[in-house]
Order: sequence, then C-alpha cells, then structure tokens
Amino acid sequence: MIKLPNDDDVEVGPSGSSSSQIEPLVVDVHPEEPPPEFAPYEAEYFTTSSGNIVSHDPHLNTDGEALYRFLLAQSLLPPRPYLHCKASHDETRVRTVYHRDGNGNTTRREESYTETIIDFDFMIDVSRELLPTPDGPIHWSAADSDPVFRGRMFREIENHTGKYRARRGEVKKFQRWGKYREGHGLPPWAPDSRLALDGGEFYDDTPGNTLMSSKTLREWADEYCASPKHLKEFTYRKVVYGWDLEFVQDRVQSLIRGSLASNPFHLLFTPSSNYNIHAHFHHDATKIHVRPSNRLSRLLSKTWVKVVLWILLIYPFIWLFKRFHRKGGGRWEVCGGASAITRYEPFAPTPLEVEESSNPKLPPPGYDESQYATEAQTNKVKITRDGRRVLRRGTTEEEWLARWEGTITRAVPEFKVIGFMAHLFKFIQLDLLINIDMYHLTTQNLWLDILALLGNSDTPSCILKLVALHITRVLRDVIFTS
Repeated sequence: MIKLPNDDDVEVGPSGSSSSQIEPLVVDVHPEEPPPEFAPYEAEYFTTSSGNIVSHDPHLNTDGEALYRFLLAQSLLPPRPYLHCKASHDETRVRTVYHRDGNGNTTRREESYTETIIDFDFMIDVSRELLPTPDGPIHWSAADSDPVFRGRMFREIENHTGKYRARRGEVKKFQRWGKYREGHGLPPWAPDSRLALDGGEFYDDTPGNTLMSSKTLREWADEYCASPKHLKEFTYRKVVYGWDLEFVQDRVQSLIRGSLASNPFHLLFTPSSNYNIHAHFHHDATKIHVRPSNRLSRLLSKTWVKVVLWILLIYPFIWLFKRFHRKGGGRWEVCGGASAITRYEPFAPTPLEVEESSNPKLPPPGYDESQYATEAQTNKVKITRDGRRVLRRGTTEEEWLARWEGTITRAVPEFKVIGFMAHLFKFIQLDLLINIDMYHLTTQNLWLDILALLGNSDTPSCILKLVALHITRVLRDVIFTS
C-alpha cells in the first residue's frame, strides 16, 4: 500500500528542530510489456488436382472455433466454373490380322473395327464472370427437412423430436430437385415449394434467410469436433448460381453443330449428323474437406492407396468399419458458400416509393435511367409479387453468348483444319487440345527446320511431317484470314 504524504507530517531533523516538509513520492513501477500481436492459426492442408482443399490438421478436429475460422478463410477462394466443349465421331476402319495355327500355318484375314476420333476438345473459363464478393461468399446451410449427412453414414432429417433416417423416396426427390436447381442457376437456399416469382419468369434470389438450419455453422463445427469417430469428415461445399446452365449448354451445342455443318472440310469425311457434340459445365475448387489426423485417415486421402486397397480386397472391410462401427465413419455435409454470376438486388426497398409509382411496371422515383439505357439492361428490372423491384446484376447468359459466339464459331473450324490434314497425312501425331498453335515448330522457316533434322536417323519421316505441318499452317491462315 502506498501512502501519500500530507502537510501534517512532521519530520524531526538531527538538530532537534522540527519542520514541515512534503516527502517526494518515489514509486518503482515497471510497466507491463504490450501483448504479442495476434496471429491467426495456420492449419495444414493440401490442394487436390481438382482444386479441392483437404486438411488433416489435429487442431481443426478438436477446436470448433478453429474449424469455423478455417472454413471462413478458405471459402474466400471462389470455385472455378468452366465450359467444356468436345466433339467426336466414329470411323469404321479395316485392319489385317495374321493368325498362326498349331501346325505353323499362317492365315490372313481382314476385320473391321470402330475407332472414336476426337475432333476437338477445349475449355472456356467462366470464373471471370463471377461477381466480386469482398466479404466472401454467401454462407448457407441445409434446412432441417432436407435429407443430408448430419454425422452418420446415411442421410438424415431433423425435426423437433430429433434425427431420423431419410427414406429412399425423400432422398430421390431431394436429389432431383438439387439437380434441377443447379442446372437452372437457382441458389442453394431456394426451396422446392416456390420455384419462381412473377409467373415463373424468374426466381427472386435476393439473400434472405440463407442459414436455414436450426444450428449455426459454429454449432455444426462444434458437433464435428466432439465426435470420437476415427474416419469422420466435414465437407464445406462451394456452389455457383445465377445462370441457366442448361440453356447455355444447348445454345453452345447449336453453335458448334452449325459451324461444323457450314464448313466444307468437315463434310468431306464426316456428315454433320454423325458428330457427337458435348458442351457441359464443370466446376473445380468446390469442396473443403476436414478429416482426422490419424494415419489411416491420411492414407485414405491418397487415391493410389485406395486403388491398392481395392486390389488387395482390404478396402471393403474398411468400408464396413466406417458404415457400421460406432466409432467408424461419419459425414457432415450441411453447409457451404454460394458465389453468383448474376443475382437480383433490390433497389426500391421502401413501400412508400412503390405507392408513389403510378405504373407498377415502371422503375420507382429516383431511378437513374442513364445507367440502364439499353433495352437489354432495362429487361434486367423485375418486379416481385409483393411489389418489390429488383435489378439483375452481372453478365447474363445472352450477353455472354453474344460475346463468345464469334470466338466459338471461329475456333471450331480452326481445330478441324488440323483434323483435315491428319486425314491426308496419317503419320502426323497431334494432341488436339485447347492451344491451337501447340503444333508449333522450332522456327517459321520450313527449310531451316529441315536442315535442323539432317542428323536425325529418321530424317525422311521427320521431313515429311514438317512439310505436312507447314501445309497445315498455311491452309489454316488462308482459310481464316480471307
């Protein structure tokens, strides 16, 4: 306890005289050092070939807060959607087969076989069309009535009495709706009971209550960490919404088929009706997996280990352990994040503005028509059944197709020129992938290329290939620059 002196304190000096003095206060105070800077926990993880994140960090399996923060941090990386375009056709060919019997006699016969020829195979990156989200994706969770994995190895539905195993009919209905929802660009929180508003013209995807589960994301993380199961797994799923993917796929297939049918080089060998044309959307980096840190769980995350275990007939016993043992496996697939290519945003939130508008189909007072002067942009304005006006933000399907239509129609014949020359020069081995110029030579001069191969043991064959490749390049330039 520190006592402060006052004026009444009297100090007696050596001469016996008394004097009133104030003693100086000396306090030896050592100020505490400032706390260390906060550093977020860096969990260990690896990225698969498809862009998915897998973590076996032990701290994420015991601390719900750490798992929750890890999911939020990794969800900032959006998924990567792309459009995969591919065309092929079947050709019937004849080959000679020699057969030798037990007496040493050789017989010769010809047989026909069918070979699938890949005409072109390329991908278009669509991830640049995703709307920017500085605060991260929209987090969502499955409703209690949805048959999803809630900690067991089978799908469950939760109600006021607890969880029960979902029936097969409920699971199939939920999966059909999920496939329809993803194919038509609806958000994951869109319920099956109301597909769209305004007579089915569009779905009002303005985020409302996207966390439809009775538990929060943090509570699901705590439940996972409290589980003693050895082969449990928590999956956070990232989805993309805002585009009618089936509409875009059909339009791109029509563009490709029309481009093939209008090019005479294609019809020399294959009628346009015999092409197998595919245009499908695929997504990378769509999942975040958190698994236990034990050795068995780490081994099962390696594909080659699973293959070996299947060959040795060991994996079926591991599956039985996961499925039926009390401390075997468990799956949590109840939440995720949603990134939008387009979304509806309200710009007339107050009922007063709606009442002041004489025509409910017109924009509300204060609406700036200069920002949306074109007809295509004006069509982005919608009105919901409850009178709210919403505006579709982002690049629509029609706008994207108009931008890429010319590129696709030009790229398809350019790929086919290589196939046309391959029919003339069967010895050319080309990898027909996305880069049109991947068959480039060391120089652009044919004679320099030939001189560079004079020391090759297979010089005649190499020179023929070089000549054919240069003819291919010249033919391509003549056709597509004229």
